[in-house]
Amino acid sequence: MHRITRRSFVAGAAALPLAAWLRTARGQADMPVTRYDARSAQGQTMLKTYAQAVALMKNASEGDPTGWVFQWYTHWVPGPNFDAMWKTNEINRIYPNASPARDLANEMWDTCQAHDPNHAENEDFFFPWHRMYLYFFEKIIRSVSGNADFTLPYWDYSASDPAIRGVLPPEFRQPDDPVFKSLYVSNRRPGVNAGAPIQGDPVGDPLSLDALADCLYQQQGADSGFCMDLDSGLHGNVHVLVGNSKNMGFVPYAARDPIFWLHHCNIDRLWASWNAGGRTNPTLSQPFVFADTNGNRITDNVSNFMDTVKLGYVYDRLEPVPDCPIQRDTLIAAAQNQKKVAMLKASPVKLGEEAVKVTLEPVPAREGEEPMAFRAQVKAMPAGHRLFLVIKDLRADVQPGVLYDIYLNLPDKPSKEMLKAHHVGVVNFFHAGHGAGHAEHKAAAKKTERFVRFDITKLAKTLHDRNLLEEKPALTIIPAGKPAADAKPVIGAISVVEQ
Repeated sequence: MHRITRRSFVAGAAALPLAAWLRTARGQADMPVTRYDARSAQGQTMLKTYAQAVALMKNASEGDPTGWVFQWYTHWVPGPNFDAMWKTNEINRIYPNASPARDLANEMWDTCQAHDPNHAENEDFFFPWHRMYLYFFEKIIRSVSGNADFTLPYWDYSASDPAIRGVLPPEFRQPDDPVFKSLYVSNRRPGVNAGAPIQGDPVGDPLSLDALADCLYQQQGADSGFCMDLDSGLHGNVHVLVGNSKNMGFVPYAARDPIFWLHHCNIDRLWASWNAGGRTNPTLSQPFVFADTNGNRITDNVSNFMDTVKLGYVYDRLEPVPDCPIQRDTLIAAAQNQKKVAMLKASPVKLGEEAVKVTLEPVPAREGEEPMAFRAQVKAMPAGHRLFLVIKDLRADVQPGVLYDIYLNLPDKPSKEMLKAHHVGVVNFFHAGHGAGHAEHKAAAKKTERFVRFDITKLAKTLHDRNLLEEKPALTIIPAGKPAADAKPVIGAISVVEQ
């Protein structure tokens, strides 16, 4: 067992500043501590502590609640799909007899919010649940390492410097280093461990921080809101781009990779940035169970995790957040008066290694009326209204391992300039339903109303003004790389909504 004793803690505390000792003794800070960029001098110091603690946690028994396997399984137990049997099997294997740790595993494992397609989870818990997860994990790292001043660094993959944008920090790419080898994982996507940018040479920007411009936290009509937007967009993109399907690219394996925690630390920082920019969180309440530094059960509520300062930490740097051009009440009212402009009326769209083109059918304003052509809809759209492309019911047999670029009314044999001019965005399949039971996954996806949305207002108007918009909106979907041969990804529903 690697947990530090009271004697070793007191001996170590004697060398700490008084404020740090009080912070450790009481479990929270009088003055907030700081989480640093992993590439800063302070962040690199923290990574040494992190690597040493990860090595100890990986050497702990699988049944130790403060060990690596237990913490990984809290996010999700590995398996080819989200079937609960994988959790049951692992609990029976690791804990053949009744014990407090077995009971704790039953409560903690498979509780990631909100990436289980089999349950009607609340997407709004995505941010606070992962903040809780990091918070208690960070405390365990402090305890395991004996460094009461440790704070989790974050990986700023969206950095403006092209030399480091999307590049995995070097500490995670050193399999033979005596200190950092615990942070190395071999089954990341090709090139990632060699220091290549995870995004490659994209047409769009899968590492964009555009979600920070969102004005609402929660879904309102076709507007997914900041929480779902960042979750299904940048968050999922990074998971897939680090990959693979037995690692960061698929929910049940994601927390196995030590970079997972720095990725989510950055997601937490972006949420803190959004709040610091004047955006407000909803009132949320839901208890969840975690393990304390002694491996004992602890229950806390997401309502207590909406403010980092109250939790005792801040970030060394936040991202700028643009002002909201439209008032919150106006946005909500617009969502209540939304209307579908066009939709997919054929069968679900099956994706593969080649480009797929799908045409959406315009929707009449009222039953029995003739539908208006899409370009006429765009021309007639009142000022202040927005057009959203909404994509639902993503599923696959296994993680495709690539992103899919989406284009609006893309000409045949397009040039690189045409690709950029018609580009809508990218879709990832990180949280998609996998394995057997697609029908159940599809039903659950509808129940939770999880979707990916793109604001295509500016693009549609630009194409209209250049006379490049057709009567029917046609989408071209192209994989950004070679997807897994057995992935069989499917998009179940597509629509264009005016709001």
